[in-house]
Amino acid sequence: MLSLVAAAIIVALGFGNVSYAADEKPENTFEVAASSKWVSQYVGDAGAVFYEGAVLHNELTVTHSSGLYLDVWGSNSFKKPAINGSYGNEFDLTLGRAWEMYGLNFDAGVAYFDLAGRSIFSGSLEGDIIQPFLQVNGEVTVSESNKLFPSIKFEYALPAIGNDPGLSGLHVHFALKHNAELSSTFSVSQKLTATYDDGAYGFDRALIGAYEIAPTVKLSEKLSLNGSILVIGPLTSVNDGRKAEVVGSIGISTTF
Repeated sequence: MLSLVAAAIIVALGFGNVSYAADEKPENTFEVAASSKWVSQYVGDAGAVFYEGAVLHNELTVTHSSGLYLDVWGSNSFKKPAINGSYGNEFDLTLGRAWEMYGLNFDAGVAYFDLAGRSIFSGSLEGDIIQPFLQVNGEVTVSESNKLFPSIKFEYALPAIGNDPGLSGLHVHFALKHNAELSSTFSVSQKLTATYDDGAYGFDRALIGAYEIAPTVKLSEKLSLNGSILVIGPLTSVNDGRKAEVVGSIGISTTF
């Protein structure tokens, strides 16, 4: 599985270019997207609670017209300093490429998770994770205002330094998202996800289920108000402390 993901990264970074007609070739342009949201607690996509208190999640993504992108993501807790080794405070970098082929949307790249108090800036990689990933998305138009987005995502965690088996493992996410545009300024998305966790990050092998509903209010052409309620938890028996969790969030997003 790891070799499959690694091969996809090579394709994503330039060896799997999609052919364009002369008049369809994308221009050399950039798009920037930014978001900031309050989250009631920090729960990972495999159901692990990384921080029980409220956190602020900020994200900045710069995308080139070729599909190559750089994403910077940060989590900051409200009760503790920003750099303190708490999982409430995290800094992630992702380099990837998105492209369309055979009527499907592909996204592949490598993420770096700084889980040890932003240790990357101090020259230490101890406890951090490198995670290659590959995601394939489809799109089904039900009506003009209703669309379905099935997807599958593979990601494999590796320790940034050393060979700690507790920092390694595979996640496979199967998801179905429904997006309904109820008006020109209001939309609601719903997402069902089943995640296979083969024991990554030292947790038990498990199947995790999640449901998320997320309304969006368009405040202007490039500014939106976003909210969400997420219910997530193990569907199989585990002995690692994971249980059903409810997570709420509210924030803003923009593009320019």
